[in-house]
Amino acid sequence: MRKLASIKRLAKNLLVCGEGKLWIDPNENEKVMAASTYHQVRELIQEGIIVKREDKINSLAKARARALAKSKGRHMGYGSRKGTKNARLSSKVIWMKTIRSMREELKEMKLKGELTSDEYRQYKQQAKGNMFKLNKNNMIEHIYKKKAEAERMAELQRQASALNMSREQTK
Repeated sequence: MRKLASIKRLAKNLLVCGEGKLWIDPNENEKVMAASTYHQVRELIQEGIIVKREDKINSLAKARARALAKSKGRHMGYGSRKGTKNARLSSKVIWMKTIRSMREELKEMKLKGELTSDEYRQYKQQAKGNMFKLNKNNMIEHIYKKKAEAERMAELQRQASALNMSREQTK
């Protein structure tokens, strides 16, 4: 075994690699053990008895598959997360996205004529004050409910005034 170790040392120096990269043909054990000089080991290398293995290349196929899955939202559970919730997506960034979308929607509603400038100002201040907690849709729903309530109250007022007029006419 001592002889084999010295042959491996000579071979690795000649091939400029580590011992892990060397492959020695197990069928040609007698020829290998007979070698003792650089010249003899060089002949074994030329004959193909001692071979330097190719570098192992790590395929990117699995990495690409994982990246594709991650783009679909897989592998993103609590166990995979490093860093705080705020580090992954800042609460400031979330707020900026939310408030910008709300303000944009309010502008569109004002341009369409759905909101008066007073209502626009009021709802813009309420959005800034975080009255609409969840999102833009929550704000829109709130606005439409207020409009519907105002219409209902106006209709009730008209009915009440019509009822009062009819009572006065009957007197």
